[in-house]
Amino acid sequence: MGRVEPRRARLVGDPGVEYTLIETASDLDAYVSRHLGTTSYALDTEFEQRTTYHPRLALLQICCDDEVALVDPTVVDSSPLGALLDSPAVAVVHAAVNDLDLVESAVGVRPRHLLDTEVGGQLLGRPRTSLAALTRDYLGLRLDKSEQTRDWLLRPLPERALRYAAADVAYLVELCERLSEDLVSCDRAEAWREESDAVLRDDSAGDELALWWRVKGLSRAPSEVRLRGQYLCVARDTLARQRDLVRTRVLSDEDLLEVAFRPARLATLSVSRDEVVRQHLEGALDAAAGADPDELWPADADVSDGARGRRLALMRLVAKEVADEWSLSSATLATHRDLVRFERGLPSRLDRVWRQRAFGDQMSLIRENRGALGLLEGRLRVVEMNLDHA
Repeated sequence: MGRVEPRRARLVGDPGVEYTLIETASDLDAYVSRHLGTTSYALDTEFEQRTTYHPRLALLQICCDDEVALVDPTVVDSSPLGALLDSPAVAVVHAAVNDLDLVESAVGVRPRHLLDTEVGGQLLGRPRTSLAALTRDYLGLRLDKSEQTRDWLLRPLPERALRYAAADVAYLVELCERLSEDLVSCDRAEAWREESDAVLRDDSAGDELALWWRVKGLSRAPSEVRLRGQYLCVARDTLARQRDLVRTRVLSDEDLLEVAFRPARLATLSVSRDEVVRQHLEGALDAAAGADPDELWPADADVSDGARGRRLALMRLVAKEVADEWSLSSATLATHRDLVRFERGLPSRLDRVWRQRAFGDQMSLIRENRGALGLLEGRLRVVEMNLDHA
């Protein structure tokens, strides 16, 4: 069979992008063979996750040496792409955290090397770091995002959807090069590599303890209610993962909030007719009742949470000051999750080299109750207290 003829994807302000829709093993093998020596490639996915816990891969886009391929994983085994991913070549991905598990499941490996363009934009302090915004700002091209919310598992995919998918990888390598120039000029290229490497490692283990932060109405509830909410959210997440359902199909946020405030209400809810669900939720309530209050992961830096809350409030203040100094958003430098994990002595993004350089020893001094807040050269700083003055 001959090579599939490429089609063209058109963008506002650009003459078009050639792409090939790959639906056979022979076409995929040929594509991989043509690009085994490439030094970088762009990678993206389209998936569907409206009713399921686990996203379902619908399309895999790759661009090597300006040749865009759209691989349909519903009809062709994507594993031959592993030869490209598990090579010295650098994968350029935008918001890679959304794609890597899907890629690994379909291909069998993650990229060996990665640069994330969303992270690059964040480290430059860009006000908007979506792919559309960065492509417009750096390359003067306007990507058509009208297909973003379509059901990507429906077949056949129309031409406009394929054009959309092709455009998402066509310019990523060029965008990466432009971002790299700016990051080198402001001495943040190493930070970019460190953050991108961390995306590959996936350090999200343990985040289920923070799921309750997303439930409206829990954050300002009494501590015992918040603790029940934390345990209920973990139980709901476990059930949703096992049944491959969105969490709210197992238990709505409204019902979860009601049970956190009034545990006896569980017996009156329709979900209690499912014995497995009822047992999981009852077990969560029992565990919460016997838990130490210190097990609660605070949803914000609330001084009502005692010494821990006051430390987190001070950490948040310092993080904002340093973020302003570096011209970064506070979330790029240190999210609330980062602060909670660091304060508890757990692995955190604050452990990374470039953040240690940004903060110095300020966060450690706060965690160890050895810091005092002062004004140095017009900036708020935490300095070590001298308690030996007597």
